Amino acid sequence: MCARCPVADQDVAEIKRALCDPTRVLEALGMMGQGKARARQAGGWMIRCPVHEDGSPSCSVQQRDGVILWKCWGCSATGDVLHL
Repeated sequence: MCARCPVADQDVAEIKRALCDPTRVLEALGMMGQGKARARQAGGWMIRCPVHEDGSPSCSVQQRDGVILWKCWGCSATGDVLHL
């Protein structure tokens, strides 16, 4: 158990693993899309941007140095996994 909260160490490890996998995060958030709504890229995915109406994938979601980062190349919105 964590000294500051009632979460077991194995739960913390599982949360960290889940937050470092772009596929798992996008699936959990219902943002993965299908067919032309997504495209595989090195380290992650291109998806339709959650910030604006997007006809094709313009938002890059990638794992970098153990952290998931995202950036929309259409509207310039950006952030980490918690902002996604």
